Amino acid sequence: MNYVIVRHEGEFAVWGNTVDAPLTFGMSEADIERFVRHVGGEEAVAKLPEKFENARVPGSAEFKTLVDSNRAGEDGRRLSKDELVRYIFIEKISPPPDAGITR
Repeated sequence: MNYVIVRHEGEFAVWGNTVDAPLTFGMSEADIERFVRHVGGEEAVAKLPEKFENARVPGSAEFKTLVDSNRAGEDGRRLSKDELVRYIFIEKISPPPDAGITR
């Protein structure tokens, strides 16, 4: 499972590096752990402490890179940082069906 954790105002989301889009909407750490265990197994869970730590770094370069290269919009369109935050953490909507993400 190739993923990173992103954070906004105390909530976390799983970002899939393969699809360059979010795999979850904003959730608690416990919910993220359950999701990662279900999708990636114990090997993916073992990486969570470091991934949560990286997500807590304000202004993370990793998040900036994700924003700059995402394909989270319809038809793989790049979303702005504001659109991503609204999409993942405020509206908490599922990714569009054509984003290549399955649940």
